[in-house]
Amino acid sequence: MLFFSHDKNIYVQSSFVKKRKILHQFIKYSIVGVSNALIGFGTMFLLLNYFKVNYIISNTTGYILGLINSFIWNKRWTFQSGNHYSKEIFRFLVVFIVSYLSNLVFLIVLVEIFDLNQNISFILSSMIYIAVGFTANRIWTFS
Repeated sequence: MLFFSHDKNIYVQSSFVKKRKILHQFIKYSIVGVSNALIGFGTMFLLLNYFKVNYIISNTTGYILGLINSFIWNKRWTFQSGNHYSKEIFRFLVVFIVSYLSNLVFLIVLVEIFDLNQNISFILSSMIYIAVGFTANRIWTFS
């Protein structure tokens, strides 16, 4: 929050509080992300390695299950949004689609072009998903 004051200490305090809030949200987002990872990666690895499902279908299924978990926990706990679900679900889905497509393109490049192990590629491509998702959800979805 920016205060119009000649006192620079007020602005510094406000900036510190804002950065601290963002850090606190990112920590919560990361905790939710761990639960999403357990659900998502668990599903991906199980489908890929035990049921021999195509890696793209395995990846998609894992992310859909993680998406449901993520929306519920991020709305209620991370960003503590009081807005109606109907306002946020569309934005959340848009952010998910953009994040997921970024992830999927990176995943396909790692597997098909760089011939990297599919399991390692799942993990590396998730970094793109996390960065895009947190930023967009914080700024747009649950603002």
